Amino acid sequence: MTHKMFQFLITNELYIVMSKYINNDYIGVVRQKLNDKFLDYVQVYINKRFSELSSILDDMKENDNRNVFDLQTAFTRIIPQNGSPKYFNFCLPRSYKSSYIGAIYYPEILKYDEYQKQIKEYREIQEKSVKSSFEYMCDPEGAMRDLKNRVHNFIHNFKIKFHDAAIKYINAYQYYLTLENLQRENINKMFSSENIGWTVYNYPINKDLTFTVRSNFGYGSSSYFYVNLKYKGIDILPYSDVVKYYYANMQDFVRYTRLYEPDRSSWDIALSFVVDTSNEAIANKEEFIKKWIMNEVEEMVSGLNRLETNPTAYYKSIIDIKREKQNLICFRNVLPEEINEYKVYPNESVVAYQAEKISGALLLLEKLSKLTTIYPDVTKTIVRIKDMNQGLLPKFRSTKKEIEIELEKRREVVNKLEKEVEQLNESIKPHEEAIKKLFEIAKKENPATFDIRRNYESKNPDYAMTKKKIDDIRRNIDEKKMDIRKRNNFANRLSECINRIVQYVTNVA
Repeated sequence: MTHKMFQFLITNELYIVMSKYINNDYIGVVRQKLNDKFLDYVQVYINKRFSELSSILDDMKENDNRNVFDLQTAFTRIIPQNGSPKYFNFCLPRSYKSSYIGAIYYPEILKYDEYQKQIKEYREIQEKSVKSSFEYMCDPEGAMRDLKNRVHNFIHNFKIKFHDAAIKYINAYQYYLTLENLQRENINKMFSSENIGWTVYNYPINKDLTFTVRSNFGYGSSSYFYVNLKYKGIDILPYSDVVKYYYANMQDFVRYTRLYEPDRSSWDIALSFVVDTSNEAIANKEEFIKKWIMNEVEEMVSGLNRLETNPTAYYKSIIDIKREKQNLICFRNVLPEEINEYKVYPNESVVAYQAEKISGALLLLEKLSKLTTIYPDVTKTIVRIKDMNQGLLPKFRSTKKEIEIELEKRREVVNKLEKEVEQLNESIKPHEEAIKKLFEIAKKENPATFDIRRNYESKNPDYAMTKKKIDDIRRNIDEKKMDIRKRNNFANRLSECINRIVQYVTNVA
């Protein structure tokens, strides 16, 4: 693979980065220029102090004359177990959007007795299997060669497992040590990270500017990556995102300045954004206020206006965006589950999304009100958001009522179908009793009899037809119950939004 070459002259040092993976080959750093108040984004090479150890372990893994203890000895001599970190909360080499990933731990050191015990147990099991096989009867020498290969591969896997764990640990440790050195220098203001799970890092750039990175890497579709800007103690957070944790049955309402794709490539974009924004604030405060407060608030309101006037077109435009290419600002990613819902419930999906986003803007009012001292026109924005919510409240209420009426109709249909199933089950009770007796007799006479029900149904076609009808109705009931749950979910989402509007827009009854 050809790598791109980066060169940076920083404080009279030349950093050369063969860029492959951020946080594996280099760390992204926001750095103050020497004898200057402005910032640079630099990619600082990670000190591969254990590269020779990695090469030794690679060679040993491929050498059949070496065993796992050779690898363990080579590793522990350079990185002893006592005195080294036990683990690193580190995503690499996994994707930020992976699920169920854990921290990188110090490689497990295998004891000799346990090693011999596992090999002996494996060999005994495999030998018993081979000697009882048809292949052994036909070709005993070939079968024993196969046994030898199995045991060899089993022993080799001890090396593979240790090698892979050691290399992951080495990469994490090298990042950690390089980051520690960078953090000791006051000129380094902000860094790319690899933390798994909910993480919040605050980075004060100067007395006026602070950036906060909020991330949740390693949690599948619930992974996120936000950068928040605070200027003179005021959060510039004009955008909001509902992060849903489907399996945990919870959600977060997150406010942010910028949202990025949870991907390593986003660090370059995010840290460049920090540098560009900070340098603008340092160079010209008045222009910065105009750009990063007025423009951001106006863009937010513009998006809300589009969502208010043409919610279907807005929602469809969000759906059409491919998430893997979406690195820059957006209102909220629509998850695959919501895209599927939209195909079945277009009206409910659009109205629920519109209600969540427009009522969600009310949660920003407190933050927006703090901007009035440096941007007085924000008062108009606050009034506009309230008016928008008040104007749409009747629509949200009527849609919720329509869903509830439809839910009642569908529940009545399900109740009728369930009563029909009860009646049909009652009608075939004599048949079920007869089959039960046949099973009891079969257990005593011939335990291997499995076709009793099938034979009975072939002799009693009316019973077979009734059973099929019951199964068909039950499938229909399950589908309708799923539909009810989905519609009820929309009604609940609308209820939350309606309550929020009533809470924040005090003149709404």
